[in-house]
Amino acid sequence: RKLLLGSASNPKFGYFKCYDRTNADGGFKFSGAPVGKFAIYYEQADKRGEWIKFVIVDVKGEGIDLGVVPDQMAKVIVTIEKADAESNMQISLVMIQEGTGLLGRQIGVAKAPVSEGESYVIDSVPAGKHTLSIIRNDFFIIRKEIEIEEGVTEAKVLFTMPKSTASISGKITGNSRVVSFWSSDEKLNGMIRAGDDGSFMVGNLPAGKYLAGFNMQSMKKVIAEFELSEGQEKIIELDTSGLP
Repeated sequence: RKLLLGSASNPKFGYFKCYDRTNADGGFKFSGAPVGKFAIYYEQADKRGEWIKFVIVDVKGEGIDLGVVPDQMAKVIVTIEKADAESNMQISLVMIQEGTGLLGRQIGVAKAPVSEGESYVIDSVPAGKHTLSIIRNDFFIIRKEIEIEEGVTEAKVLFTMPKSTASISGKITGNSRVVSFWSSDEKLNGMIRAGDDGSFMVGNLPAGKYLAGFNMQSMKKVIAEFELSEGQEKIIELDTSGLP
C-alpha cells in the first residue's frame, strides 16, 4: 500500500511530502520530516492520486514509533437543526478543528449537502476531543465540543442552532474599524465592521454575555462587555485606541 506523510489538512498541499510503501507486515518508515504536525495518508487502491487520512503525527525532532495504528479514521455526520424555523440565516461552512480552544487547527471541512435539510459529512476525523464549528453566511461562528472515541468509524452529531433574534449597533472610534466579539464561554464569535463614519449594526445574535476587542491565542484584550436577551436591540460604543 502506498503511503504519504504530508500536510495535516490536505494531502495535495503543504511544504513537505514524503512517500513510502508498506512491507509484507504492514510496516513503514518516513525519514527527514521537519518539526510540526502532519498526517499519514494511504492511496485508494482504485483511485490513483486520491488519499485517505488515517493518523495524525506530531513530529518533535526525534524518531517516533507509532506502534500499531488504525487504517482509518471516523466519518462524522452532522445534522443541523434550526431553533427558529423562521430564521433565514444560511450556513456557509461546517468544519472540525483540533482540540477545544477558540483557534484550533482545522482537521476537516464538511461536504456540502446536495439538498437542503440533508446532513453534512466530514471524513478522516481522528479520535479525541475536537470543536465542531458552524459558520453562517454572515461569518458568525457557533461552536460545539465533540469527542470521537477510539475505534469509531462513524459518528453522528446533532447540532441545534441557537435562536438568534438580538442585535447590536453603535459607533467605533479609534484606530480600527474592525472589532472581534465573542461569548463569555467562547462558543460564539463574530466580527463588527464599521462604515467610514464608524457606525455599525450586527443582527441575528443569540442571547448571552459577550466581550469585544482582540482575541487571539497569543493575546487577548477586552475593550467592552455586553449582555443580550432574546429580541434585544442594544446600542454600544467601542473605542479601539488601545487595541494592537
